[in-house]
Amino acid sequence: MRNLELAPAGLALGLLITLGPAAHADFTANASLSAQSLKVENLVGQITLEGTDGTNFEIDASIQGRDATRETMRLETVEGTDAVARILFPKGEDEFVYPRLGRSSRTTFTFTEQDREDGWLSALLGGLSRDQISVRGSGRGTEAWADLTIRVPRGKELRVKLGVGEISAANIDGNISLLTHSGKIDGNDLKGDVKLDTGSGAVVVNDVAGNLSVDTGSGSVRVNGVKGQRVAIDTGSGSVTAADIDCETFSVDTGSGSIEGIGCAADDAKFDTGSGSIEVSFERV
Repeated sequence: MRNLELAPAGLALGLLITLGPAAHADFTANASLSAQSLKVENLVGQITLEGTDGTNFEIDASIQGRDATRETMRLETVEGTDAVARILFPKGEDEFVYPRLGRSSRTTFTFTEQDREDGWLSALLGGLSRDQISVRGSGRGTEAWADLTIRVPRGKELRVKLGVGEISAANIDGNISLLTHSGKIDGNDLKGDVKLDTGSGAVVVNDVAGNLSVDTGSGSVRVNGVKGQRVAIDTGSGSVTAADIDCETFSVDTGSGSIEGIGCAADDAKFDTGSGSIEVSFERV
């Protein structure tokens, strides 16, 4: 009979640790860009925008998720007068896991004609076999996302495109355009022309000095304190609440949803709802 020698328990455990997969570690990336305008592109995550007295766009990226590695994801920048900053995701993937959605939540969006013309989503993923992205809170898919904090100099222009996630902007002096296919948009204390667009999600805006355009495919809109030439709000489905609006042209259009306005002033006003009540009080019209 052959005698077998057993290794001590401590040694066996040590071997298991050594041979097992390496532990995942989140990582960061940073960039500073001298430019007149910046275009930001990200697939999944949160984007926070802040005003700064500095002269450069400052970008801090936090890349997270069990499948996020330095080999498969990175912050790519293109310098110049019109700079670009984008997060590159694992190539060819079209199903992602983003725990912040919640375990049973899922969102799917199809590329719009503008998306295809711009090619921004394909650029983030190195090309795709189909024009659709799925993101769920748990389950099958690549778990990876990137949170961005961007400091915006005064008088500069910023354009943001995000697949899934929330965007917040505060204390910015400059023209901004913010788009997310699915997610909430918050804006506070903004000076300049502001364009906010979400396919599915609420929009909340406070204190804008400039023209304001808000478009939601599905989601409520709350706007308070706007002074500019034009204010235009369009929702496919969702209520609109507006207060302290002072402009030349004020329009609100909802496919389904009520419209409520308090303390509004406009030279020309138009309100339209496919299904819902309209109640607006004017100080000047």
